[in-house]
Amino acid sequence: MLTVLIFVLTSASVGLLLYIHIIDDFSFCNVYYNSHTTKPLLYKIFGIWGNYEGSILLWVWVISLYSFLLEIFLDEDDFKRISVSIQHMINFGFLLVTLLVANPFMKMSTIEYEGLGFNPILQDIGLMVHPPILYLGYVGFSVVFSFAMAGVITQKDSVRWAVVINRWALIAWSFLTLGIGLGSWWAYRELGWGGFWFWDPVENASLMPWLLGTALIHLLPLVKKFNMFYNSAVLLSICSFVMSLIGTFLVRSGVLISVHAFTNDPESGFYILVLIGMIISSGMMSFICFSKKPQGKKYNFLFLSKVTMLLFNNVLLLTAFTIVFIGTIYPIVLEFITGDVIAIGAPYYNSLFNYLIFCTLLLMIVSLGLDKERNKILIENFKFSGLITLLIFPFIMDNNFFIILILLLSVLLFLSILEAYCRKVKIFVVPFCDTVKLAKSCSKKYYAMLVAHIGVAVFMFGVIASTVWGETYELYMKENSSINVKNFQVILSRLSFIRNENYNAIRGKFLIVKSGEVLGKIFPENRFYIVEGIRNTESAIYRQWLSDIYIVIGDIDKARGIAVKVYYKPCINLIWMGFLLIAFGGIVGLFSGGIVTGKSLMLEASKANNPSCV
Repeated sequence: MLTVLIFVLTSASVGLLLYIHIIDDFSFCNVYYNSHTTKPLLYKIFGIWGNYEGSILLWVWVISLYSFLLEIFLDEDDFKRISVSIQHMINFGFLLVTLLVANPFMKMSTIEYEGLGFNPILQDIGLMVHPPILYLGYVGFSVVFSFAMAGVITQKDSVRWAVVINRWALIAWSFLTLGIGLGSWWAYRELGWGGFWFWDPVENASLMPWLLGTALIHLLPLVKKFNMFYNSAVLLSICSFVMSLIGTFLVRSGVLISVHAFTNDPESGFYILVLIGMIISSGMMSFICFSKKPQGKKYNFLFLSKVTMLLFNNVLLLTAFTIVFIGTIYPIVLEFITGDVIAIGAPYYNSLFNYLIFCTLLLMIVSLGLDKERNKILIENFKFSGLITLLIFPFIMDNNFFIILILLLSVLLFLSILEAYCRKVKIFVVPFCDTVKLAKSCSKKYYAMLVAHIGVAVFMFGVIASTVWGETYELYMKENSSINVKNFQVILSRLSFIRNENYNAIRGKFLIVKSGEVLGKIFPENRFYIVEGIRNTESAIYRQWLSDIYIVIGDIDKARGIAVKVYYKPCINLIWMGFLLIAFGGIVGLFSGGIVTGKSLMLEASKANNPSCV
């Protein structure tokens, strides 16, 4: 009953905040400081989480939502009661932060008839979906944390624990994957620099729990099948949520200088830090006091086996996490101790991640070629994919051989997955009707792995191709002048000055021409937001199926014309496709076992206790 009441009250609070924003009630500080009568209705609605107080309220609401779902889907037992109680304690901590320093319903001491406006960078469609989906991922790991604590306290059977936590870990991980992808897409469209990942500290704050969550969902199958690595899975569960909290602290405390840190409050950052300390200490104390040594099945570890490949994969993921953690936290610690300000940028991350990505792709390819019976790599498993990759190689040669090698590995991974699937369903080997039967007999878990790993290959190809083959042009242009971009001609057809209720802008009309035919028209703008007094560029993108022509305009020089940046981004859209495929793979895996109930857990646990070969 308490869970339902909390969910209803927090939902009502979100609804009330939405209402006072829609009606422009400037008697509330939150509306006065973050809205204006000329602000479009869409941004009044979805802008409620674009400010500090609203974002904390969103966090509280999402925790109450997850608690409500646990109340519905878990059977009544000690495990459920402890899990939900821990959720309530976490929620209470954030409710306390909300009441003490982040109250979205604080009243103004004066009568105001107009607001101060809203950050122009956040006045974008990406704001509608990116924050709530990202929070569904962040806060989803609170459930994983609660299950980890409840599991060690109740001494729940390791296999059943792994079955139930796997579903909820996949929910959090899928939302976080989608949230990171949407954030990258938003930054690419809105920030005007033509990139998708800046290794910004706030970006890193979301990447760290994702890396730990990825390691967790790769480790849980071993807990289910062999009753092994239970304690490691519990630690990963704790750390995943702790890193979600640390990410929230870094973003909301004001300790970071970031293109993403739009709303922060140093005072509330202290309270969040205290909350993090309490969660870490309680989590580790529970783990130390109640952790058990599982009676796992004996397993003869072989160097070339699926299990070993999974463990190597987790070593790489934890190494990646360590690199990101050090690069993000070290400058903060150094400044706190010595007062020296340093920035760790893309060269540090790229130089190290290139090797990790190479090893990860190679590991994924090797695991596809393993023979379960003989525990060795069968080269014939790559005969078609390897041949096609070798034929592609001469056409993509570049000076940076190592980067091109990573590109080739992503191609080989993609083709190897398809070849492995064709081999599994015996395409062109048996009659088509038998192939269909074999395809239907494959488990949803197998298809989840298939889709997610194809997503990794597609994503990596997009990242490397857009980076290596992308081009940037900076110039001044006058009306009717043009520039050649690859096989296209980009013509500045007209410059105009527009006046909007919310902003004034210089608008450029650009024609994208190929072989004398106009393929498209795009309209980048250089805006000045009247109320906020801020200038902001609005990029325009001509999209092809895979690649983009991306244009940003700057200020006008009377002699030379208007400043223009043109980016050619080949295969950039494969990045977003990759994100979607990876997240979709997680969702398919989530539904591979039906709804999480006591009966379904018993059924899956019994299956796990009789595992097939790994």
